[in-house]
Amino acid sequence: MPGQTWELVSRIFRRRTQADDERRKQERALSKEIRQILQKEYDGMGPVTFHQVSVFFLFLLLVVLWCSRDPGWASGIKVR
Repeated sequence: MPGQTWELVSRIFRRRTQADDERRKQERALSKEIRQILQKEYDGMGPVTFHQVSVFFLFLLLVVLWCSRDPGWASGIKVR
């Protein structure tokens, strides 16, 4: 039991190795590349059009109407 506890504690609080540092550097580089790709795609999208805004508004209205149909804490607007 004490040996298992010591092994668990040593794994939790072990010092970082050089392999860990290399892995973190690779993850940061990959993250930076992904961020650059996403920013490039975002910049190429252009402005939001009227049609996109109207579809978004209609979707929000639909969700509000669904939720207010029978909320449980009030009578709601449910058609019987």
